[in-house]
Amino acid sequence: MLNLGVRLTAASVFPVGLVTVLSAHLFLRIWIGPTFEHKSSLVLQLLAIGLLINSLSKVPSNLIQAHGRSDITAASNDRVAGVHLLHALDAEELGH
Repeated sequence: MLNLGVRLTAASVFPVGLVTVLSAHLFLRIWIGPTFEHKSSLVLQLLAIGLLINSLSKVPSNLIQAHGRSDITAASNDRVAGVHLLHALDAEELGH
């Protein structure tokens, strides 16, 4: 079930992500203009890659939840929140 879910998710999200990564420059140039395109196309490409990675993680997360083991995802989320908190505190110390 896990492999099938991940494959189906990848098959549906990967084409959209690929098109977004490949056409980010053109899309932003047409939509907003060349100045914004030069400064923001990398951000759009990274967001598209992040969307693909996040969508692939939803299948295992949902299967864990379905088996009544929400404690596993809660512990994982706690660790991620701790990393974000440490990063935010570090950035605050550096004045960013």
